[in-house]
Amino acid sequence: VMSDARLDTYAKYFLTQMDGDSVRITTGEPVEFETVTSRRLRLGTRFTYAINEYVSPYIGVGYEREFDGQVNASTYGYDLDAPSLRGDTGLGEIGLTITPTEGKAFSLNVGLQGFTGVREGWQGSLQMKYEF
Repeated sequence: VMSDARLDTYAKYFLTQMDGDSVRITTGEPVEFETVTSRRLRLGTRFTYAINEYVSPYIGVGYEREFDGQVNASTYGYDLDAPSLRGDTGLGEIGLTITPTEGKAFSLNVGLQGFTGVREGWQGSLQMKYEF
């Protein structure tokens, strides 16, 4: 039974940068956005159990820390209130991986993640993968 179970622990670092931009809102005022850089570290663990050679459900938990993520903007030279995503977020996930072929080159993953903390909400994913 335990040969069908797997516990994976992971650490991921995300670095995202969005260039600044100048826009005009619907009332005609100019808004200048500075470049935004987000730095996140995610630590987590995922438990997977192979029901058979084709189907493997999983469940996982994680912790994420956003180190930056502040959005600075101004209009007519005046700074606007800057929202920030800096802080901690917890996450939980459930999903299912289906490998319908003998050679296991093709797989399909369906998942759902929930977030609480600085980032809140849900996201779903559908991933098809072919390895060669």
